[in-house]
Amino acid sequence: MIMIQLSDAKVHSIRQQISRQVAFPEEMSSDFDETLASELLSDVQACATEEDLQSFTTLLPRRRLNDLFGALLVMSAASGESAVTRLLNILRLRLTPSLAETGWAFFQHHFPNDRMFRALTTIVCEIQDKDSELPYIHMITQAADMQIIDDSLPGRLAARLRSNPEHLLGDYLVKMMILPDSPFAAAFLAEYFKSCPDQLIQKNAELFVHAIKINPRDIQVTLISHYLSEYRLQPIWEPINLELLEQFGPPRSLQQQKLASLLGRSSDAKLWDFLELPVVDRFRQWEMLYQLDKHIGASSRKRLFYKLCSMQIREVSHWDDKTLVLHFDRFILADSQADDDRVFYYDLNTYQILHDGSRYNVFLNKPATPALTARQAVLSGNKINIVSLQLDAVNLLYARDFITEQLTPKKDMLH
Repeated sequence: MIMIQLSDAKVHSIRQQISRQVAFPEEMSSDFDETLASELLSDVQACATEEDLQSFTTLLPRRRLNDLFGALLVMSAASGESAVTRLLNILRLRLTPSLAETGWAFFQHHFPNDRMFRALTTIVCEIQDKDSELPYIHMITQAADMQIIDDSLPGRLAARLRSNPEHLLGDYLVKMMILPDSPFAAAFLAEYFKSCPDQLIQKNAELFVHAIKINPRDIQVTLISHYLSEYRLQPIWEPINLELLEQFGPPRSLQQQKLASLLGRSSDAKLWDFLELPVVDRFRQWEMLYQLDKHIGASSRKRLFYKLCSMQIREVSHWDDKTLVLHFDRFILADSQADDDRVFYYDLNTYQILHDGSRYNVFLNKPATPALTARQAVLSGNKINIVSLQLDAVNLLYARDFITEQLTPKKDMLH
């Protein structure tokens, strides 16, 4: 079995490419100096007349202009609308491409924030008038389609990108200078993937997993519900499935999951407890088959045999470190790694007796009494408690016939 695992290489590469363009604005916007921001706000408020403000704006050193965005963030409601208007006017009059980049970084790191919406609106309007060659400004303008930028921007950008699938998501993030760990990136990626077709999820698997990692639980539930709207059992989905398994662990057993849905979520609730049962069932099915695949290794006979019944497996457990127990509706199969071409069938009553009793020195692949073969069981037509399912040569056909019969609902169970 070949396991293809995702890495953070794609996201790391995007970080590096963007940081070469906006390293200083990104660092400053994520951890700005509140003291300097407050000092700038005080200086602006201290201007008694418009002439004072005009003079202050003209003489303000370039290094202090970056504190404009911090000042907008630290000011309280008591500062009033006039203070906001003054700061935005300074931004409009002193705007440069580098200051616009700083503002774009602040906007992303503090998304969603009403004052940052107004700051970016100011930047977009002014940069357009100056005909600047900043790709993200033009893309924002095209997507916003409105005079004022608000929290709908991530959805608008994502919708435009999805409608042009020839544009690669990773390249788009770099071109737009979307900081991959920012709240804005989380919102944008969530909007992009929540109704994304399979082809784009597969093509952008690393970024899909990244979107799940950086978003809150309610968004994680939305993204995973969309992803698991159908079974993801093919090998192409294994990298994403493995990441989900590593991040959230396996779902509870079917019985535990149903019980939890009746009793309500406990304090130790896992992400799977917040999803609909059919969604969880699809991932649980993959996880059980993944366990089985690891267990049987290179045994082609077992692999061929399990193709018949793998989708009817209800639960997987371990009897000991070498024996996997596959639970079906009316029986179990015991698969020991010591047996390359054999598994054992137990009816539920017999298995339960063994399970509830002393398991010391009890090996399911070595019954206390000789077990009938699948051929003998099929020919006898009687109910058999324990059957040795040999998978070599023609015995594989008898084993498949026997299991097919066990999986077929009995007439008395249909009424």
